[in-house]
Amino acid sequence: LSPRYHRLAEVGCVEIAGGRITGNYFHSYINPCQRMTRGAQAVHGLKDEFLATQPTFGAIAQRLLYFLCGAVLVGHNLTFDLNFLDAGLVSAGFMPAARYCAGVIDTMRHLAQRGSRRRFSLDDLCDRLGVRRGERARHGALEDAVLLAEAFVAARRTHPSLGDHGAHRCTLRHLGHHPGLLWYCRLRRTSGRTITWCCAC
Repeated sequence: LSPRYHRLAEVGCVEIAGGRITGNYFHSYINPCQRMTRGAQAVHGLKDEFLATQPTFGAIAQRLLYFLCGAVLVGHNLTFDLNFLDAGLVSAGFMPAARYCAGVIDTMRHLAQRGSRRRFSLDDLCDRLGVRRGERARHGALEDAVLLAEAFVAARRTHPSLGDHGAHRCTLRHLGHHPGLLWYCRLRRTSGRTITWCCAC
């Protein structure tokens, strides 16, 4: 999949604060305004008929950014997800996601075993940290964000710096054409929030 040709069909985010999952989350299905590829549909099970009834990314972008603002954004293989998220934000008139967040952490890069060439999936991470993931036949953005949140909380017990110095810090500049976001991001910049993120394309 490529953000040049494909679009987000689902986003899921889970909030962590004070070292625990707060219960706050953001989830939305998205109308990508294009037909789903067979390969993608086999992974997440989202059908064109269902997605056609959902809001476009532009319709949810500001609510999503209000949820993400000022937090450290955590994802597994986050670069892949960010490419699609940024493509959607730019098309909706916003700046890339890193401009709104206090930092970003890719758990695949930070927690992979050094020297290993084996693909390090979210399932592998959960198994290593003892997070129960059940039997998942399909990939769902919110379900995966919940699993990642549980894994991240578990990982911080053995990697306490993961949520502090492990984050790549970003600046809050050029926040697009919605000035209210600038005030909101500054307000939440030191709130200590972490958001785990997952998407389906």
